Amino acid sequence: MKIEQLNDQAGLLSKILDILPLGLWIMDKKGTIVHGNPAGQKIWAGARYVGPDRFGDYKGWWLDTGELIRPEEWAAARAVSGK
Repeated sequence: MKIEQLNDQAGLLSKILDILPLGLWIMDKKGTIVHGNPAGQKIWAGARYVGPDRFGDYKGWWLDTGELIRPEEWAAARAVSGK
């Protein structure tokens, strides 16, 4: 694949992420958030690109119980830890 094609695809992906009304984060292999789309930044009050050790900075509650989601319970943290 040519570099121009890759750049075109990256540009299209960026545009799609920017207009999605859902919060979306991209993480590296260590679980560090390296990108958040505008909806995600709005939902979580800013763009804080952090690692799993700082997931407690984000506040979310389980719908069924109303309990706070602990840092190790976030799906991204579980994916990185393999649990």
